[in-house]
Amino acid sequence: MVIVLFNLPAYAIDLGDANGDGAVNIDDALLIARYLVGIEPVIPQPNYADVNGNDRIDIVDAMIIAQFHYGLRAEIPKRLMAIPGANPTSGPAPLTVNFTTDGKDPKGTIQVYRWDFEGDGNWGNMGDVVKKRKKSP
Repeated sequence: MVIVLFNLPAYAIDLGDANGDGAVNIDDALLIARYLVGIEPVIPQPNYADVNGNDRIDIVDAMIIAQFHYGLRAEIPKRLMAIPGANPTSGPAPLTVNFTTDGKDPKGTIQVYRWDFEGDGNWGNMGDVVKKRKKSP
């Protein structure tokens, strides 16, 4: 039997926590800068590091985080997380599940949906409906 559980509520996440310590501060800006010049090999939370939403990590992201840390910027942009759904939600293995989402963006139309099935912060699957086959629990 496979049971589909969601452990993420629908909410808008604060971007900028590149190191994954739960806070957005100068350490995140410095991590991004060190990554860009090759001193740091990886960023633990790469999807949280792209604060300006241009689908890449660049020096502008580090500058926005630093401005926020020093009080020169009132807030860091948020990224909408939509409400996930699944059909079916349980059944015998192997089980093919259609994952769906219902999201609204107050600033316009949602252009892309990304899914993180591994829980590692890297959203590899794209689309508002994604099929995933689970062979065992």
